[in-house]
Amino acid sequence: MGALPPERAGVGSAVNDTTRELGGTLGVAIAGSLVASIYSSKVAHGLAGTPVPASAVDATKDSVSAALVVAQRATEQAGPAAGALIRQVASRAYIDGFVLSSRVMVDIALVGALAAYLWLPARADTDQADVTDQDTMVDLVSAEAGLISTESHTA
Repeated sequence: MGALPPERAGVGSAVNDTTRELGGTLGVAIAGSLVASIYSSKVAHGLAGTPVPASAVDATKDSVSAALVVAQRATEQAGPAAGALIRQVASRAYIDGFVLSSRVMVDIALVGALAAYLWLPARADTDQADVTDQDTMVDLVSAEAGLISTESHTA
C-alpha cells in the first residue's frame, strides 16, 4: 500500500483484501488436505495386521469422530483393549497430521514473508533528499522562498 499514490489507494486495498482472502482459503484447503491425508494413511498403517475388521478400519479412516464411534463399538463387542487400540491409533494419526500440516504452513508463511521482504516495496519512492539537520532545512526553505541569498551559503 505504501508504494501506491494516494489516488490509487482504493485499488491497492481491494487487491490486498483479495489476496488475503485467497491466501486464507488456500491455506485452510492445503492444511486440511494434509491432515486428512496423513490421518487416513496413519490409521490404515496403525490398524493393519490387527483383528479390527476391514469395514471398521475404513470407517475409522474417514474421521476422528468416526474412529471414536468405532472404538466404542469395539469396546462393547471385543473388550476395552480393542477400543483403546483404535482410539490410540486414531489420536496419534490425527496429531501426526496436525503437526506436519502446521510445519508446512509455517514454512509457507516464512517463504511468503521472505518474498515480501525481498521483492515488495514498503513505501513510495521519494526524490527528495533526506534532510536531517533542522538548520539546513530552514535554510533550504528560506532559499526557495527567496528570503535568503543562496550565494551566502555556497562558501
